[in-house]
Amino acid sequence: MTKDTALPPLRPVTKLYLGALFAAATSTASALLMIAALPTGSQLALTVALTAGVTLAYVTPLNAGHRVVHTLETVAVLPAIFLLQPGIAMVVAWGGITVAHLLRPRASWLAPNLRRMSWAETIFNGASVGLQAAAAGLALALIGWDAAAPHFSLPMPVVAVAVAGLVIYLVQRITLAGVISFQEGIPLPTVFYDSTIGKQPAEHLQYLAQLGVGLLAAVIADAQPWALTLILLPTAAVYVALHQHIAMRRRAEANLAAAQRVADLGSLDWDLRTDDQRWSDALYALLGLDPVAAEAGTETYLAVVQPDARDAVADVLGKAQLGAPYAIDHRIVLPDGTERIIHSRGEVVPGRGRRPGRVVGTLHNVTERKRLEQQLAHQAFHDPLTDLPNRAFFTRRLDEALRRDIGGPPQIAVLFLDLDRFKLINDTLGHEAGDQLLIAVAERLHGIVRRPNDVVARLGGDEFTVLLDDVRDDDETVRVAERIIAAMTAPITLLESREVYVSTSVGIVRPGPEHRTGAEVLRDADNALYRAKEGGRNRYAIFDASMRAEVAERLALEADLRRALGRHELRVLYQPKVELATQRVVAVEAFLRWEHATRGWIAPARFIPIAEETGLIGPIGAWGLETACREAATWESVTLDPPILNVNLSGKQFHDPDLVSDLEQLLRQTGLAPRRLRLEIAETAAMKNAEATIAVLWRLQGIGVRAVIDDYGTGSSSLGSLPRFPVDTLQLDHSFVAELGRHKDATKVAQAVIGLAHGLGLKVVAEGVERPDQLKQLQALGCEQAQGNLFAPPLTACDLAAYLAAPGRTLEFPQAVAAAHATPLQV
Repeated sequence: MTKDTALPPLRPVTKLYLGALFAAATSTASALLMIAALPTGSQLALTVALTAGVTLAYVTPLNAGHRVVHTLETVAVLPAIFLLQPGIAMVVAWGGITVAHLLRPRASWLAPNLRRMSWAETIFNGASVGLQAAAAGLALALIGWDAAAPHFSLPMPVVAVAVAGLVIYLVQRITLAGVISFQEGIPLPTVFYDSTIGKQPAEHLQYLAQLGVGLLAAVIADAQPWALTLILLPTAAVYVALHQHIAMRRRAEANLAAAQRVADLGSLDWDLRTDDQRWSDALYALLGLDPVAAEAGTETYLAVVQPDARDAVADVLGKAQLGAPYAIDHRIVLPDGTERIIHSRGEVVPGRGRRPGRVVGTLHNVTERKRLEQQLAHQAFHDPLTDLPNRAFFTRRLDEALRRDIGGPPQIAVLFLDLDRFKLINDTLGHEAGDQLLIAVAERLHGIVRRPNDVVARLGGDEFTVLLDDVRDDDETVRVAERIIAAMTAPITLLESREVYVSTSVGIVRPGPEHRTGAEVLRDADNALYRAKEGGRNRYAIFDASMRAEVAERLALEADLRRALGRHELRVLYQPKVELATQRVVAVEAFLRWEHATRGWIAPARFIPIAEETGLIGPIGAWGLETACREAATWESVTLDPPILNVNLSGKQFHDPDLVSDLEQLLRQTGLAPRRLRLEIAETAAMKNAEATIAVLWRLQGIGVRAVIDDYGTGSSSLGSLPRFPVDTLQLDHSFVAELGRHKDATKVAQAVIGLAHGLGLKVVAEGVERPDQLKQLQALGCEQAQGNLFAPPLTACDLAAYLAAPGRTLEFPQAVAAAHATPLQV
């Protein structure tokens, strides 16, 4: 096996001519040296001359393999067999090889095989060639050949050459076959057959041509020495040309080796006819092998392949010998224990008769590429913060589980959960604390769900899902949900020292026949989660069909609400606010109502939450404010004392940074005086960020617009912040008014709130007055204003304008209900 080059070997016909020409060169050189020594009669001079000839045979640039070496040895020693005793020929052969070996360290032009040859190989080669020479000399002696007498006359030389050549060839083959048989454990007859009879005709022809040229040189040297120039001149020209060819070839090999090192790639050339393989130096480095110690071949290659991949690699290599190309990824284990992932690829080059001749292959180190692919695949299906599977991974696994359970009872359950107080913690402590909280929650979930086929995933934000596989009944799913809820109640330490408490709500789905995809299961799990939150949070809810109907209704309502503005279905109604001391209407509150084209009037409690959740409250609120301001501006044309307009703003509208500037522009466009507009903000929205609220209230006061704290008493009021608010009115929520006159405690609460307001210099407006006894209690407590269906329901702009144009403009309390709108609306 040779390991010197990644380039393909020379073709047999090319080797035939080149071998013959170099045989001529070395044989001629030996003969010239012998002729120069003959006149002296010195056997020492003859020995030195022949030794130089053998040395020349060994250092030829064509020496690219053992076959060429042996044939050139034979030709160089042949003149010694004819002109000297066989014993001297053996010494000549061994001496020439030894000299070539000594030249090895300093001779860059030596063939790679010679540079790598050990002393043991050198001694063996010398002994082998000497044995060939001795055997040939003995054979010549047996046929009566006399080396001392003139002998170059036909036909005797032909017989001598045939006998000597045959003996040399047989001894050479037997010697090599013996070594291979000893090393490989193959029977000697089998190896001898493969190396002689099994060879191609071109190889035999090459060997005979070398013997013939060697004999020709000996004949010319014995008869007419001057005629040797006929061989020397063309041989010298061919030598120079081949030397340049070899130099170019080596430069190409060096460039190829450098390119392979850069690409972390090695190449091989596998002669299927002889089973010889040539490996590039980069391939040895890739496999972690020593080019001198390791022999290129399939067994060496398979020895470094990871054991569990060895059979697969051996299989593709076996098929390659039959003509099948291959490409396979596998792992190898280097001698130092390092693992690499290799992409091995091979193409088959046809030989004679279209039978497979050679395999040209590459081995590429793809370890880093595979590692990067694995990393990218992991990133594509895992959350970067918690390293849990993401939505894509979870949905894929859920789809697989649904396909598996088709036709049978559900064997899985899905839990959809989020954190009840995550936004508060994230907004208060910052995103770093929020990230730490999510990581801690992921760890707790992973600790609860431990079965191999269960999946815990993060869908995004504070939403997590759990896929329970092989679920026996609903009770098992509920137990997991209860463990999750209980685990979340334990404190979590954030930012190294800050303890926080969170809770979670869980929606549960056991997929049924109606669930065809994972997306549908997640949709219903989300619906169940919504129901759990509606029920008070920190609890679980199991999905049922009624939830889907509710969600479908909600989605339909949302879709209609998005089109309500364009269809002119929204209305603004006005409910009077009565000053109890004078029984006069001093203000009106604008209410937003929806008159659906097919559903009729839709209560605000149904569509306002949807508007707030979907963000529609922005455009709807802006339309309502503009409409109310435009209609209120017309009241000045029907009365000299138009009422003040009160308009509710959502928390999102109130904290809009453009509120004041937009409101200024709106008042200019509609012509409504700023003093006639009051904005109502719910207590919960005002107290959420008291400092920001105070800043907005002062800016509103700067343009002449006052504000009212609405629904007072329903939120977590801060008595320390309330005196700082630039407001002059509190509106008492209808929940406090509802029980007045029926329960003493309700009267005490109302009295406390009204007393607090008066103590701060604020007026009080009571909402939701429905009965005369409520009105009587409020008057007794000193409440300044009231509104409710006892006085009038919400009125259209036309009805309100008609009332404002009436002389006296008072509402007598008992008759107010009778004069109410024919179809009163919910407040």
